[in-house]
Amino acid sequence: MKAMEAVLWIASVCVGMRKSQIKTLGDLVAVAMPIGRVSLSELGRLLAEQRDGLAKYGIKRVWRFTANERVHIGDAMQGPLQWLFHSRKRWKNHPLVVSFDWTEVRSFHTLMAAAVIDGRGVPLLWASYEEWVLHKSQNNLEEGLLRLLKSLLPPWMRVIVVADRGFGRTELARTCQELGLHYVIRIKPNVYVECREFRGKLDTLPVRRGTERLLRNVQFRKENPVTQHVAVCWKKGLPEDRDECWFLMTDLP
Repeated sequence: MKAMEAVLWIASVCVGMRKSQIKTLGDLVAVAMPIGRVSLSELGRLLAEQRDGLAKYGIKRVWRFTANERVHIGDAMQGPLQWLFHSRKRWKNHPLVVSFDWTEVRSFHTLMAAAVIDGRGVPLLWASYEEWVLHKSQNNLEEGLLRLLKSLLPPWMRVIVVADRGFGRTELARTCQELGLHYVIRIKPNVYVECREFRGKLDTLPVRRGTERLLRNVQFRKENPVTQHVAVCWKKGLPEDRDECWFLMTDLP
């Protein structure tokens, strides 16, 4: 895709943004395409070269756009998501698998929801926060991003959220069930569960290498439990540093 084609495509799909914001975003994408390592200063210099201007003005323009609190990721991604999932026929027999995880970018913590398509992670929504914000309301931030994601996806879309142990909370599972999002989330083994076959902490459940078991209709945790399934899997032949049993909470049958 050429730079001008990228600008025109962005202008056609980012309908939730102002015209000036769309223009700036298109210009930034055009200069970002050939860059090996993206930074604000490098984007600004290339933007200035494109218009035969001074680098400091290009850098200032990039900074103003990225720092503009009126530019919302949800508004910008509304059009691209509609374009990506417009074909119901293509996704009819294929659920959308969404990887949900935190990553650190310098002094910021970024929460990312990315679609797993052909082995690649395609960003759908993300949000970055400073450290002090996480200590205040990390759980609300995670559940809020899932609610926003659900509102931007077609209502017929079947979604499976995949996440690691840091997301194994009852309220996150309850939020997914409320929103109609399926989920497979790894959980820590020191959690109390109760079902017909077993009662107690998962780390006391008898398991061995090769175990593949599904505990159905589990009451997850003692206080304010959520009903879901727990998959127990210990794959044979794993490397020594990963040779352990996995416990996954899910609503999938």
